[in-house]
Amino acid sequence: MKSPIDPREEALEAAKRSVDGALELWEAPAVSGDFDRRLYRRIEQDARWWSFLFRPQRLVPAGVAAAAVIAAGIWLGQPGITPAPRTASVEALPPEQAEDALHEMQMLEEFNRLVRSDLPADRKM
Repeated sequence: MKSPIDPREEALEAAKRSVDGALELWEAPAVSGDFDRRLYRRIEQDARWWSFLFRPQRLVPAGVAAAAVIAAGIWLGQPGITPAPRTASVEALPPEQAEDALHEMQMLEEFNRLVRSDLPADRKM
């Protein structure tokens, strides 16, 4: 029993036939007489190993890859380090020291009220 043909397989076969037909029609250009000389001269040119990176067609993908790595590093952060939870600590003060601190806070509050009342109407907060 033959299984039904998958439409994707039919499309693949049609594409293969199209490529084969185009390749049969294509004529390769003739090799020039000085091809070997130019090839060996190009091979012998002294090029630094990293010079291929600075060709325009390779520079953009390398830059995009570097930016992606940097962005991933910033986004992921440092997974092994967790910040310490912030908690308020309350210290027990002797009554005299607490009374002095309260008095100082009241003086600052009064000073703040006086300063704000001296400001022009357009500069008040």
